Order: sequence, then C-alpha cells, then structure tokens
Amino acid sequence: MRVTVFVFPELSPFHLSVPSLIFGANRTGIGMPRIDYRVASMDGANTRLQNRLFIEPDGDVKLLAESDIAIIPSWRDLDAPVLPQLADAMHATIRAGGRLVGLCLGTYALAGAGLLDGRAATTHWAWANHFRGRFPRVKLDPNALYLEAGPCLTSAGVAAALDACLHLVRQMSGESVAARLARSVVMAPHRPGGQAQFIEYPIAEDPQGSRLASVLAKISGRIHEHWSLDLAANAAGMTRRSFSRHIRSQNGTTFGDWLTERRIAMACTLLEESKLSIDAVAEATGLGTPENLRAQFSRRRGLSPSLWRAQFTQR
Repeated sequence: MRVTVFVFPELSPFHLSVPSLIFGANRTGIGMPRIDYRVASMDGANTRLQNRLFIEPDGDVKLLAESDIAIIPSWRDLDAPVLPQLADAMHATIRAGGRLVGLCLGTYALAGAGLLDGRAATTHWAWANHFRGRFPRVKLDPNALYLEAGPCLTSAGVAAALDACLHLVRQMSGESVAARLARSVVMAPHRPGGQAQFIEYPIAEDPQGSRLASVLAKISGRIHEHWSLDLAANAAGMTRRSFSRHIRSQNGTTFGDWLTERRIAMACTLLEESKLSIDAVAEATGLGTPENLRAQFSRRRGLSPSLWRAQFTQR
C-alpha cells in the first residue's frame, strides 16, 4: 500500500502530522498492511515548513500518481489557482486507480483541480462561504466531519482529518484494526455528529452533559437491549423533547441515528472477531432480524455483513 503526502512551503507541521501519525508508522502488528509512506513536494526539493522546520521529500509531485492514496493535508493560498503540474498529478492519480484525500483546507486543492465538480465535499466550517463562492459546482456540506465521493475523500478541520484517516484504515483493514489504532492514539473509533459541534456561537453551560454521557455509555454497554427514545430519556431523567435536544446539541445527530451507528459498529466487531451467525449478530446488537441487519449494514458500510466478514476476518 503506497501513501503519499504532498507538502508545500509554510505548511503547518501540525497538519502534516495527522497522516504521518496514521500511515507513517509500521502498524502491521495490529493488522494494518505495510505502508510505503512517502512525502512529495512540487519539485522534490527540500521544503521549509512553518516554525523554521525543513523536510526532505522523497520525490516530486509525480509520486502522487504512483500512490494508492494521495493526501493534500492542507492548503496555503485559498484564492490562487492550483499549479498545472499539481493538477495534472492529481488527475493522474485518479486515472491510475488511486484515491485523493483533501484534509481540512486541502479540499481547496482538489476543487481547484476540478476533481470535485458535481461531487459532495466538506472543508473547515469557517471557510464554507468562501469555498462556495470559489467553487459553486461543488456540493459543499459544511456540517460533515468527512465525506467520500467517488475516489475523493475530504474532511473538516484537523481533528476531523484524524477521523477521515481512520475511515481509510477501516476500509482497508476492518473495524477491529481501526478500533485498535484509535485506542493506540487515544481517539474515539467513531465520532458521531458534525461540525455544528464546533462552530463559534454562544452556548450556555449544559448541566445535563455529564448525565447524558453516562446514559449513552450505559446504552452502549447494553446495546442488545431494546432502547426507545422514551426509555433513554427516562434513564437520563429528562423529557423526550429535552433529551432529543441535548443529544443533538452534543452529538450532532438524533438518538435513533446514534443508536444504529453504535449497533453497526458492534456488528462489525462481532463479524470480524467471532463465528456468530448473521442471525446471532443481529440479536446480539439489538438490530433484531437478519434482514434489518443487512439493510442497515449495507446502507452505513457499503457492504453486506457476509462480505464484510469475508474481507476483514482475522486469520
């Protein structure tokens, strides 16, 4: 697996550290494939980053086209056109069957090369209006943490860039490996919600926050049981309306969506690490019937439970 990150002058080392953390270390011990991690600059020359740091690239921009995953970790001049050499290299990546990832403001580079026209994408919420003005043909969703559209993956801010990279790991190595990696770097395997959690507007202190977290942890530990909105609200000592408002405020989603995602994540783990039948997995995760498991799983993971097991079962 070849992963190449593109660097440019005055790039923040913090942005570069995100893909490096996930793909730059040997993680075969937890089940990831061996990664040939490389760094490319426009001309292959040493590049000065912010804070007087220099990086020695492995080659020039042509390395992107030789990669399974090519990552643009951020962007510098949001109003300048993408240089033709970089645009050509990104198009060559797609033609060769690779994937392009724009982390945070790196979405600007993909859009500037015309790769996001007609496709869904996201970027940092603070630049959403500016982005729309520059790229009206892109279907921007400023509320998403990350979005996948064909061969392109885009993310919101730096923390969401970690979510997007973990999503790539989940696709290449399965839920269990992604969960182990998440634990090793001390982050949540799944972070529900969207950028609405981080947009700057006054938010009153929420005394119900700790109570809500406690109830959601309790539900996660008893995911196989029946949980309706009313039962969850009662467990939290809130009205149905208040509970719904608090969970959307803190998680950016409805209780039903949150619960289904937790159940699908548990199903992934059981499919990968156990020999339980599809019927037993449906029962153990609270999804009820095999038909419901298959429908929800395919919608949220893009594969059937059986194909997921075949692809990611540990040998």
